[in-house]
Amino acid sequence: MSQLALADSSLWGLLWNTDITAVTDSLGRYEPISPITVPVVPDSHILAAYISSSTAKSYWRFAGFCTQKLQTGITVGGSINTDASPERRKVWLNRWTLLDFPKYTQAYSMVFEPPHWLQQYSIQLFQWTGEDERHLTFLRDGTELGEKIDELRGDMSAIQADLDYYFLL
Repeated sequence: MSQLALADSSLWGLLWNTDITAVTDSLGRYEPISPITVPVVPDSHILAAYISSSTAKSYWRFAGFCTQKLQTGITVGGSINTDASPERRKVWLNRWTLLDFPKYTQAYSMVFEPPHWLQQYSIQLFQWTGEDERHLTFLRDGTELGEKIDELRGDMSAIQADLDYYFLL
């Protein structure tokens, strides 16, 4: 299994960032921050999130959850494209959290769920832009499946050219 060069900063790109402050009700009490849907679709299944809060106490560590959301296409109760949430990960305050989501589908969305006690919530979300060769399929002889498919396509093109030649005689 190949390893990723996670320490190479040139292989990370900013996907999205935001800064949200809780609103107060008519009595001056803070309303909990609602779950935050990331408005862009990641190109990678490997992400890094940095959560900070200017209102957090210095000893607080928990920053909530990040949930991967997939559309299943299943119709339930008349609702089409029901979301499935196969992965829910804890995220931490003032430190990087690596989010390595499984590749169930190419496209997915994400939701951050801040804990109710945080009155301010900042997210910096980076995605891995390098090659992820950990999920490649290899044949018994060690050949990567994609390479083998390309090789077979080349063979098929040569066979088709030969057939075209013989049938045109």
